[in-house]
Amino acid sequence: DVRTTPPRVQKKHTSRKLIEAWFRALSEISTTFGPLKQRTAALGVQIAKKFRKHGNIAKRRILRFVDIILGDTQLLHALELGEWKKSFLRLESAIVKAGITDAATCEQLHKGVIMM
Repeated sequence: DVRTTPPRVQKKHTSRKLIEAWFRALSEISTTFGPLKQRTAALGVQIAKKFRKHGNIAKRRILRFVDIILGDTQLLHALELGEWKKSFLRLESAIVKAGITDAATCEQLHKGVIMM
């Protein structure tokens, strides 16, 4: 039955060890970048507004983004090692691949983060 058996892609990227590694990495990121919480929240609000405006297209893009980052072992490895530059480059690449924004806009955001 298709509904009871998840696709191979989902099984591959949802192992217990991988999920635990993601939670550790996200916890470390939030601890390291705590002062950016307000800016991140504002960005999240803007993204939510965009999703409401663009509906199903935006939902497909965010699902594609999540699928890309969950399958990106280089990103997870960089997060675990605290290689923040490489981590952000991998996230930027995933954002562009998922079609959330174009490369030029991503570059502007990258410059803004560097200035902070």
